[in-house]
Amino acid sequence: MKNKIKVWLGATVAVMSVSVQSVFAQSDGTVQQVFSGFHQFADGFKVNEEEADDSKSGITPLTMGCIRQKGNREFPYPVKGHEVITNPPVFTWPMADYEYPKVFPVKKVSGKTERCLQYDFQMGRTRNFSDKDVLTRTGLKLAFYNNHKPLKPGTWYWRYRVSGKSWSKVYEVNIPENLPKFQSPNAEEAYDMIPEKHPRIFGEAISGKVLTADQKQLRASYRRAANAALNKEVASYKVKGDPIPATASEVERKQIMQFRLRYEVEGINRDIEHLLNGYRLISNKEYLDKAVALADYIAAKEPAAMYAAADFTGAKSMSALSMTYDVAYAYLNEQQKKNYKHFITTVIGLIIDDAMQENVGSADGILCAHFFQHTFYNAFTSAIVMKGHDVQAEKWFGMLYDIWLSRSPGGGFLSDGVWPNGNMGYVHVNMESMVNNFILFRNLFNVNIFKHPWYANCANALAYTMPVHSAGDGFGDGSDKVYEVNRLRAEFAYILGQELNNPFAIHYAYELSGQSPAAPFAFKKTDFDTYRLQHRPRKVEAVNLANIPQSAIFPQTGIVVMNTDVLNASDNLFVSFRSSPFGSGSHGMAEQNSFNVSYKGKPIFYPTGYKVTTQDKHYLLAHKHSRARNTITVDGKTQAYSHSGYGWIARYLDGNDITYALGDASNAYVPFDQSALNWTTVLKNAQAYTSENGFILDDNDNPQVRKFRRHLVMLRPNIIVLYDELEAEKEVTWTFQLNGLERAGMKIGDAGNSLIADTDNCDVLARIFGSSELTTSLVDTSYVKPFDWLNPQRGRKAIEFEKNQYHGKFENVRKCKDMRFLAVIQIDESNSMSFADAKPDADNTIVIGNYRIKAQMDTSQEARLEIENKTTGEYLLYGPANGAVKAKGRKFSHSTLLINKTSGCQETIDRYPLMVPCQKGY
Repeated sequence: MKNKIKVWLGATVAVMSVSVQSVFAQSDGTVQQVFSGFHQFADGFKVNEEEADDSKSGITPLTMGCIRQKGNREFPYPVKGHEVITNPPVFTWPMADYEYPKVFPVKKVSGKTERCLQYDFQMGRTRNFSDKDVLTRTGLKLAFYNNHKPLKPGTWYWRYRVSGKSWSKVYEVNIPENLPKFQSPNAEEAYDMIPEKHPRIFGEAISGKVLTADQKQLRASYRRAANAALNKEVASYKVKGDPIPATASEVERKQIMQFRLRYEVEGINRDIEHLLNGYRLISNKEYLDKAVALADYIAAKEPAAMYAAADFTGAKSMSALSMTYDVAYAYLNEQQKKNYKHFITTVIGLIIDDAMQENVGSADGILCAHFFQHTFYNAFTSAIVMKGHDVQAEKWFGMLYDIWLSRSPGGGFLSDGVWPNGNMGYVHVNMESMVNNFILFRNLFNVNIFKHPWYANCANALAYTMPVHSAGDGFGDGSDKVYEVNRLRAEFAYILGQELNNPFAIHYAYELSGQSPAAPFAFKKTDFDTYRLQHRPRKVEAVNLANIPQSAIFPQTGIVVMNTDVLNASDNLFVSFRSSPFGSGSHGMAEQNSFNVSYKGKPIFYPTGYKVTTQDKHYLLAHKHSRARNTITVDGKTQAYSHSGYGWIARYLDGNDITYALGDASNAYVPFDQSALNWTTVLKNAQAYTSENGFILDDNDNPQVRKFRRHLVMLRPNIIVLYDELEAEKEVTWTFQLNGLERAGMKIGDAGNSLIADTDNCDVLARIFGSSELTTSLVDTSYVKPFDWLNPQRGRKAIEFEKNQYHGKFENVRKCKDMRFLAVIQIDESNSMSFADAKPDADNTIVIGNYRIKAQMDTSQEARLEIENKTTGEYLLYGPANGAVKAKGRKFSHSTLLINKTSGCQETIDRYPLMVPCQKGY
């Protein structure tokens, strides 16, 4: 991550919350509207009247090899039974000539774009495509089609083919009445909308003659940066890091040199932009002269070699030259234009070749991460600048224009507002590109990309995956940055709040950044400068925050968050749960069915380890690995580091006292497939890809897991219950893991099979029961000692590592095929270790405070979990009724029921995630 400010947890949240509550005061109707996406996802799990069928159990396991494919999709989308999230939907199909890489790093193929097969697409209202609404498109370069204009509600039929070949089978899709419309000009129309004269993009810097206070601050920042750049020589940009140790491996040496190149050249690129922006604002020709001189230096470099050495650096250099070409077009001589054009067009061609090689049209994982983080915007603006100057510009533009509208955000089929690669870390590296593209599409093509439903939900999800003054959800890369908040987060929330009229997002932005809501929102440095140069703050309607949801489900990404007081970290119990259809590839971790617990803003049970780089041995074995996560390992084996090692949230219900989720990670324990070539390669390079380190190398290693269903229940105010159903084809050792950072102060408890976390703001007792006899162990050292071999050599401060991090294990003494765990976790803030005796009585019932908890631990009997609040009557049941009076009204024999006085009886059954044809979508 970059652009970070350090925020220590446990600040004076209560005082801030009171002041903001008085500012935001409107009706609950407004709250319902702001959180309509959250309610939609939660309601999607509930059984409705049309589903009344007593013959069904409600349990429907998934057997797909992969849901969100990396490389090439295995099925077209959308087809009958698929849910669609926008109108028009994006139609996609497998790329006919995709080749999985055989080596890593992937050998780049030049000219790929010209050699790829093309496609034809047909769509209509009848199966034989004889109706008047039939549409045919030919010569598509990418394996998807975006109609750009909304379709009439109802059933549509479609098919595709490789141009010149036979048609595919005919597919059908239903377009609902009230689907969000996401309309845009087609690529040909959009290309005609690009201005002919330069500057096309980087013209008038500020809209309006009167500068806002923020624009004045931004102009001052540009002036300072530009003045500083005037006095810099090229040599001053070189990185001043520590000498590379003689003991560094070739991989480490290469990465260090790559970062040094990046920081040197990208420092020059940033100053080119600062100088050009200074010129646009102040018209100081000295700035322009210096910018062109630095641009000439960059243009003299070999573009293909620079892009091959560091793709970000090549793309950012292309972007800086494009900006110079656009701003200084009348100032540049013909040779300079020729030099800039050569660099720009060479890199664009390479970028699009890479996108085609990675199958940006059809793959469904978090595809081409670098491409969407920064490189797309660099290439897209460059293609616009090159209009009329290169014959390829229109082709490049058309492909890039459709790619962003169709495959972003999150691959194009994501609306829940969270980020599969990590909501504490890798969401931030996409924010500036998202905002810059919002401005570009709005200004040039009159398209509001923030109308995509993902952004509406993201505006709220930011605050739920990382509450104010709290540790975040703990998932994905960046989860080790527990005590840091990326400053872009608050700024992005403010932008979404302004553009989507969302007062909750604005509240979060002010609270997270520590600003007074009475003052205009203040950005830092030149963050989001393109947006700020055009932004005029507007008043957003206030909203009463008293009745906002305390919990939320993000089903497409596979995350559940539960809170007792989400707005007030000083009183909040925060539990997060992940079981993701995106698997563990890219920046995701091997953490299906994992959970994390924080209290009063600070982590208790939390992932361990650090990221130096993704090729570091500690990262590979003690951070990304399942053993560093609060999930299950089987015979010591990790979940796969691939998209095939997936999970999914099968059920979710939210009540007053009880919030419940069920995750299914039955498909997570599989050998690495071909989509994980990068991980097998770096593991082998680190001499870590062994059975002893927890990887499945052959059939003997494979634990052959056939079921891992984890029920997680929050019992307000201070109890967490987990109930695991586990089955394998052979006898194995099942390991229930509880990990913690140094502050957790974990130790084995006096009660049988228990761990205590003795922290500075609470005590926690975790009591674990098993269907088979258990043994308990605890270590306080890392599986692999972390060592920062990178940052000092690239001119950054070395990572500070904790001395102790905790790894608690509960394992069956004798190997078995079937296993169940029941975990009962109590949080006590009295600092007196005041815990109830979580011990089953003769009826196998555990009573803690107001709650009665009963779980079926006999594996010869059907799994069953029953919980009741004896004071309020709120009641949860999973599994067979076994005579339970409150289960009489259920519609499915093995559904989950949640009954209380407020909502009556809520019932849920297994719900498939997006991309799986299902009986009911979200």
